[in-house]
Amino acid sequence: ECLAIGGGTYVHHLKNGVAFGCSMPGTENHMHEPNESAVIEELIISAEMFAQVIADECK
Repeated sequence: ECLAIGGGTYVHHLKNGVAFGCSMPGTENHMHEPNESAVIEELIISAEMFAQVIADECK
């Protein structure tokens, strides 16, 4: 399920820029905190999702 949230980004300075990221349901998010960590399997899934979005946008 997609969810839109606010956040700081420089994408507004790019003519056709898009900012997006992934977080998986049921996983505690500790990004951008002291002792930041991530689940490797979820990073791989995120990379696959990013690759698909990039491929779709480049068509």
